[in-house]
Amino acid sequence: MDNYTLALILSFVGFSLLLYGVTTKFRRKLIGFDATGLTLVTLHWYLLGAEVAAAVNGIFIANDLIALLLPDKIKAAIRNTVAGALMLGAGFLLFQQAHDILPLMASALILFAIQQKDLLRLRFLMIFANLIWSIYGVIQETWIQVIFGILITVVHVVRLIEASRDPGETKKNPEKN
Repeated sequence: MDNYTLALILSFVGFSLLLYGVTTKFRRKLIGFDATGLTLVTLHWYLLGAEVAAAVNGIFIANDLIALLLPDKIKAAIRNTVAGALMLGAGFLLFQQAHDILPLMASALILFAIQQKDLLRLRFLMIFANLIWSIYGVIQETWIQVIFGILITVVHVVRLIEASRDPGETKKNPEKN
């Protein structure tokens, strides 16, 4: 089996786990599936030679694992700040092509999104982050990334619509969900 075929298989399974995680309403379950799915997607990016995307995903895996072990709000802010600094450092070290800025932009949006207390704002930011990742997938010709990026975006849109219909849901802190 060549690297490209293996990368496709890893990305399909990884993005399937990410999609399933996004559909849940339970924070720990979402983070667990996120870490597992991102591990496979990171291997996918590495096999395709997309080092910036692999590095950024690796940082998010560490961030997710820390979140599962240390869910305290103060530690979450520190965790996201450290992840942001590592992400920027990895981006500058591994930056090779102009489109390598896209995973950095999307990941910065995700870090900003997960700090939001307002669930509507969180979902809205995640929609944009997923669209940027999908654009990166088009540039890299990784169609599984594009398909799952769109599916994950649709899930966020549906959850956004559901949350907007229930005003009590919009003010819940995502750290507690």
